[in-house]
Amino acid sequence: QGDATLIPHIHTDMAVSTNTIRVSELLKIVPSALFTMPEDIHADASVRLTANVRGDYSDSIMPIVSGRLYVSDAEGSIDSLPYTLTNVAGDAAFFIDFNGKNTSYALIDNLYAETKQSNVSISGRVDDLLGDMQLDMQFNLDVHLPDIQYFLPENITAEGQLKGLLNAQI
Repeated sequence: QGDATLIPHIHTDMAVSTNTIRVSELLKIVPSALFTMPEDIHADASVRLTANVRGDYSDSIMPIVSGRLYVSDAEGSIDSLPYTLTNVAGDAAFFIDFNGKNTSYALIDNLYAETKQSNVSISGRVDDLLGDMQLDMQFNLDVHLPDIQYFLPENITAEGQLKGLLNAQI
C-alpha cells in the first residue's frame, strides 16, 4: 500500500463574539508587516464582531465564516481632502466561503456618515467579496451643495440642498 501521508483535518463549529473595541487599540497589536495605516489617512472607530466558523479545515479546505460587524463612533479623514467623516455608524452581515463553492457577500444595513453640513445613509449588498466585487447600493443623500464646492471648477458656485435617493450598481 505504500506510505500514506496524513493530512491534518480539523472540524470547526465555533461562535465568536467580541466586546466593543477601538480600531486604534486593535491596530497597536497588529504587526506592521501585516498592516500599516497610510500616513495621510486618519481613521478610528468602535467595532464589535459576532461570527460563526463552521466546516472543515485542512491544507486544502477552509471553514465558512459568517457573522455581523458593528461599527459606531467612527470618524476619518484624508489629508488631501477638506472633509472629515463624523458620526459614522452601521452594521453589516457577511458570509465568506474561502473555498469558492458559494459566493461570498456582505449585506450593509444603514451605514450612516456626516461631513460638514451633509449626511448619507447607505444600504445594499456587495457580492463576490473574494473576487470581482459587484455592488448594489442605495444611498439616501442630504447634501448641502456648498460642501461639494471643492470638487467643482472655480467658476461654478454651488448653492442649496440636494436630497434624494440614489441607486448604484457597480
